[in-house]
Amino acid sequence: MKKICIALLVVLLAVSFVACGQTDNGGGGEEITPVSFTVGTLKGPTGMGMVQLLEEGHVIDENMNVDYLLLAAPDELTAKVISGEVQIATVPANMAAILYNKTEQGIQAASINTLGNLFVLTNGADIQKIEDLAGQKIYISGQGATPEYATRYLLDKAGIADDVEIEFISEHSELATLLMAGEAQIAVLPEPFVSTVTLKSEEVTVALNLKEVWEELSPDSMLAMTCLIVNKEFAKANPEAVEKFLKAYEGSINYVNTNQDEAAQKMAELEIIGSAEIAKSAIPNCAIVYLDAHENKDALDKYFDVLFEFNPAAVGGSLPDEAFYYQK
Repeated sequence: MKKICIALLVVLLAVSFVACGQTDNGGGGEEITPVSFTVGTLKGPTGMGMVQLLEEGHVIDENMNVDYLLLAAPDELTAKVISGEVQIATVPANMAAILYNKTEQGIQAASINTLGNLFVLTNGADIQKIEDLAGQKIYISGQGATPEYATRYLLDKAGIADDVEIEFISEHSELATLLMAGEAQIAVLPEPFVSTVTLKSEEVTVALNLKEVWEELSPDSMLAMTCLIVNKEFAKANPEAVEKFLKAYEGSINYVNTNQDEAAQKMAELEIIGSAEIAKSAIPNCAIVYLDAHENKDALDKYFDVLFEFNPAAVGGSLPDEAFYYQK
């Protein structure tokens, strides 16, 4: 009996040592093959949800070596995605469709991450609803891009497209200056310029949140401003690492929404946004979310339909198909 007890004790100790030696990867106990990859994002709303991951020393998994790039120029990021230097990135939603075509279906959309950051601002004009824009002149920075397409689409849905004069300004910052000076009475601007202007000028007020207008006039689609994309071949070769990263990114987004003061401070420190004050004001306006792209493909497809109708080049010349959407 004594020999049996000793044998059982040895077995139990061996099992204990094995269990203690296993790594808890939070993914059903599966070990991740060591992998290195690069994640790219942009300053401004596109990168706000990634703030927790961008902090120095943040580790998702000990077997994942992740290099982060925070860039100011969208063209620089897209070039790195096309070349394969960046395997995961957050980009404007229409740029995800453009990259899908440019890479010959080499990237996929994994998640939708902001649902709006466009606003109608006024300096002296009384605008309570989109129909009030009839007979008005509005200034837009973003010709040939989402601000123009979204605005024109909503004006058309409201039945006033022919009654509104549009003047384009080349830069968001230039339009912000014109608005504060009273040289433009009505303007469409994105965050963080909305918060910058309203914090600096008491005369400028937010009249319309175009996300809310979109949901009212086009409830079967969404004003998707940014997406997270993955390199298709990388995701196929490293599914556990991709899933780990997506989970961590979702956690970072939840952190931003539930710890806005702290997140705003970190955004300023990391230079995602110019100041903590602006970041704190901008966070709720950007509708930062984590939505599975495949689960929301119908709404995103309809958004791409809107862009394609105005200009096929806005989505890269052709609409994304089913393979555009990443699935685990």
